[in-house]
Order: sequence, then structure tokens, then C-alpha cells
Amino acid sequence: MAIAFDNSTTFAAASDTSHTFSHTVSGADRLLVINVYFSSATSVTASATYNGVSATFVAFSSQNSSRVTTLYLIAPATGANDVVVTLSVAKDVDIIVASYTGCHQSTQLDASGDVKTSTPNTTHTATLTSVADNCWLIAGFRAFSAMSAGTGTSRGTSNNAILIDGNAAITPAGSSSITATTGSANPAGGYAITITPSVAEASTFTPRHLIMV
Repeated sequence: MAIAFDNSTTFAAASDTSHTFSHTVSGADRLLVINVYFSSATSVTASATYNGVSATFVAFSSQNSSRVTTLYLIAPATGANDVVVTLSVAKDVDIIVASYTGCHQSTQLDASGDVKTSTPNTTHTATLTSVADNCWLIAGFRAFSAMSAGTGTSRGTSNNAILIDGNAAITPAGSSSITATTGSANPAGGYAITITPSVAEASTFTPRHLIMV
């Protein structure tokens, strides 16, 4: 089963330590990606649940106080359920959630890495090398001006944050890139992952008898 985009939800809120909103998931072999964006010059941790089930923390990226935290959940419940994000310190926050189908239900993630833009630029590039065939590349960026998709497909923008994916399988496995852009040159926090597709069904072979005459 190939990976496909299911749904996305964008949420923004004023300073608090707990943020709750609804996201709807459907389909088979599901995976939920949660990106949490905020500005902070000090250490702030972020955790998340969906329908009461804890998401797995991957990592965070920080550049010039612009932070992106990435989490994921395998096999999230279907239907409309609450996403609850908890911060260790109250912050204004942007959260973008995207769900996908056709994803491996035990082996995630395929690859991940910090893709921040350290010096001011209008193009922000996420490059990862996938291991498994037919993975998808997903990235989140936060800068200090509005962001839009470059070569990637936007799954949501909120203030100065964006979540993008490649909207296509990476085949054969290897290096792949997607980009986001800003109207003015900015550094940006950024983190990227490749998600693994579900195991393809083995092809069936019906033996035939060879008749010699």
C-alpha cells in the first residue's frame, strides 16, 4: 500500500502551557505527524497526545530562537479526536498536524534530521537520504516572516510556520529535497523526517506444469 496524504489541521493560540484542538483521521495503515512551533531563547519541551495516546518525540530544531518540535504517532484512532500539546513553559504556539495512510505500522521513522537555515535566506531546504523505497519526505520550518511552499506541497501554514511534504514516493531510495520560502531573508528552524510505507503484499505465483511431447 502506497503512502497517501489524509488530512491536516492548523492551530494557533496565545501563551499557555496546554493547547487542545480536534483533528480527523481516516484510512488504513495510519500515521500522525505533529509539528509544534514557537519562539524561545531558552529550553522548552513539548509533548503531545492524540485521543489520549502519547505521541513519540523525535527531536527539535532551533535557530535564532525559532523552534520546531516534531512528534509522531503510529496507528492513531480514526475519527475526530483531540490533539493535546503540553509545553514546559507557557508560549504563543503554532501547531500543524498531518495524517497519512499507507504507512508502516511498526517501523518508523525511516530517517530524520535537523534542516535549519543558519544564515538569512529566502529559500529553506530540507534534504534527507531515505533508506527504504517509496518513503515520503516531510519537513517543518519556522522563520520570522510568512512562509510558503517552494518545491514541496504545503499541508498548512500558521503565522511564520509551515509543514510541507514531497507529495510523492521517493524511488529509488536515496537523497531527496523539498523547499519552503520566505518573502525576506531569514534564518529558520527546521526539522525533516522520511516516513516508511507499509509492507507491500508479496506477489503470488501459480506454478504451471511443463508438458514434454
